[in-house]
Amino acid sequence: MKITKIQKIARKNKYQIYVDNNYAFSLSKKALDKFGLTTGKQIESENLSELTERVELYEGEKAILDLLDYRFRSKGEIQNKLKSKNFSPLVIEKLINKFETLGFINDSNFAEMYLRDLIKFHPEGKILLRNKLRSKGISSEIIDLVLEENLTAEVEQEMADRLLKKKLRSLERFEPKKRKQKALAFLQRKGFPYRIAKNSFDDLFED
Repeated sequence: MKITKIQKIARKNKYQIYVDNNYAFSLSKKALDKFGLTTGKQIESENLSELTERVELYEGEKAILDLLDYRFRSKGEIQNKLKSKNFSPLVIEKLINKFETLGFINDSNFAEMYLRDLIKFHPEGKILLRNKLRSKGISSEIIDLVLEENLTAEVEQEMADRLLKKKLRSLERFEPKKRKQKALAFLQRKGFPYRIAKNSFDDLFED
């Protein structure tokens, strides 16, 4: 078997490889150079599938490193990104296992860091925080654990207080009954239970 054509894909830094005049696979310029693929290069028939997998693993590893260079990611986020780039299930599994072994993918660590970031910069009640963790592909077991360890009643109350204080000026223009209705509705929309919402309102406006 022989590489009969290497064709650049228009407007992309990728190339199509043709073996014996049939399309075989696509790869980046970096992968093209790394594997030394050139027109006319001979490939043993039994090695073509092996080469294709090696190229895919190389491209997938680079894709994961690019993702992690931006921020820490959950396993689910990385799996979905690789699927969207059409990596095979086998290659995705191998890459996930490798990066988990290296410690670069760790859903427990990710969930804890992500939750702490939400508590600090995007305060919401436990219901909405749980949903956001779930949207990242975090398992229910890990979610339960990180919520138990990081989201005490005191922390949740502090978040509600913080949010309501930001609404203070806009709430003060309403008469007391309407003010309370709007304050409680606002905090409940943010995922806080009635008890915590009422505590925040009472503390803020009684003071």
